Amino acid sequence: MLSQGWRTLAILFIALAFFYCTTWETYHTGTLYLGYINGPVEGTLFLCFIYILTGCYGRGIWTAPVKAYLGSQYLVGPLEALADVPLNDLAMVGFVIMSGTTILNSLVNVYAANKTQKKSYVKSLFGIAPLVAFIGAAVAWLAYSPADILHSHLFVFELALGLDFAMLVVGGGSQ
Repeated sequence: MLSQGWRTLAILFIALAFFYCTTWETYHTGTLYLGYINGPVEGTLFLCFIYILTGCYGRGIWTAPVKAYLGSQYLVGPLEALADVPLNDLAMVGFVIMSGTTILNSLVNVYAANKTQKKSYVKSLFGIAPLVAFIGAAVAWLAYSPADILHSHLFVFELALGLDFAMLVVGGGSQ
């Protein structure tokens, strides 16, 4: 229930950056690091949980405020601020925090590996340039397109981005 718009696209870009940075990290460190909370395991389980909730309660669950499900008695102290926040916004913030932490860990791990191997960290950072260019080009395409791709054809656009991204990663974009 994020609708067709920038929020949905932001989730896609964050997921792509998460995957790309993990691949980039593996290339530079020689090891695939999976933290205690990671995409392949916990991320997949989280998505399954979201699908189960949606299947059981309908799509409307995501636009309802937190207080509709937890009740005001549980939202005390700092949690009171969450009372009127829709569940989809809360889930999006959680996703951004989890993915951002993983991306940050990738940057730190590559820095540590480069320091150990006496390689240039700045040179390694250039490996992220294809991702930045990819996302920048997609945003520019949507922002300056005369057609309303963002609100009318976002699924097809995201499908094309996903296929292009697969080629970016497989084609050596993370090197």
